[in-house]
Amino acid sequence: MLHPLQDKISTIDGRYQKSVVKNIEILLSVLLVSRTVNLNKLKDDLPIVLNNSKLQANSCYKRLLRCVEVSAKSCLWLEVLRWAVSFIWVEVSALYLDATEWKFGSYPIHVLVLSGDFHGIAVPIYFRVYKHKGVLSESERIKFMKKAMRYYDLSGKLLLADSEFIGDEWFKYLDSEGVKLLIRLRKKQYKSLINIKQSGEDRYEKLRQKALKKGYAKALIEIDGTTFRIEFWRNDNPRDTKDHPVIFFITNMLEEDKIGEKYAQRWRIEYCFKHLKTNGFNIEDIGFKKIHKLQFLIAMVIVVYILACCKGIIADKKDNAKSKWKKYKSGRIARAVSIFRMGLTLLKATVYNIHKLRKFIFQLIRDINPKMQFVQ
Repeated sequence: MLHPLQDKISTIDGRYQKSVVKNIEILLSVLLVSRTVNLNKLKDDLPIVLNNSKLQANSCYKRLLRCVEVSAKSCLWLEVLRWAVSFIWVEVSALYLDATEWKFGSYPIHVLVLSGDFHGIAVPIYFRVYKHKGVLSESERIKFMKKAMRYYDLSGKLLLADSEFIGDEWFKYLDSEGVKLLIRLRKKQYKSLINIKQSGEDRYEKLRQKALKKGYAKALIEIDGTTFRIEFWRNDNPRDTKDHPVIFFITNMLEEDKIGEKYAQRWRIEYCFKHLKTNGFNIEDIGFKKIHKLQFLIAMVIVVYILACCKGIIADKKDNAKSKWKKYKSGRIARAVSIFRMGLTLLKATVYNIHKLRKFIFQLIRDINPKMQFVQ
């Protein structure tokens, strides 16, 4: 019998019993079949996953709850996540940083997510759950990235983020770690640095007017001795032009011009959040308040998301049908069915129990040959 996940986890100096890993395999299988994180709903599909119609609903629920209780207390969630990320890491290009929030009753849940671009799909590679809502401080973000860099080599990668992720110390830290950055700025941010040597002349406003007329303008600034470029771009989005006629970016990629053109890719993480929520697994239905349990279940959902994306890409390469593209009234051409949805549908139809899941994962390992190593 093939046990690809057990074989991988068993190399981590024997910290985890095979029964624990098997329960994770069961959880991944039932998440795929049920497409929900609500344990009370998942229990109904557990007999299908285990191919045992005699299982009682109450015992199924207790098994799932025990799996969460035991596994969430360790770092197994992170190791399983990294094991899944190893399928795609060698092909990850850009990085996206964003946060998503929801409430469990009156309890705020804030999840900061670092995603990698895999064939045009934003795939979470690392995340953390926080107890508070709202924007994270620079020190919290730097701490988050330091932890992410323990597990992934991010130097040389381009990081895209919106204006929620700004700050002098933050920009300098990313630059010092060799991370290329493209981050949207707020209006008039660094105006004083742009005008610093202009003897009363409003150079900032001249650049803004130039961007409105010609579409683009730029200026170099220094933050505590580190040079960055500010890019001014005319906003040609008709839905946003009135409030933001010019949009502003900061980058440390001084050798390349017009980096702001790549910012549109950042929206891929918004689609990712949609797939993890209402269009996929409804992670907002997680019925736990404790952070370690939240992180464990979110990680398991991300693993299934990665498997679905891999399946969708494999299927997309085989299928060249023109019907998979759709032209909208705005003129935009996009996939009629996303890679994720395609893969999820195919997986649900074929990987309906734990044995089928093992077989599929084993085939992925043979095809992709993961190159990442676990941190001991």
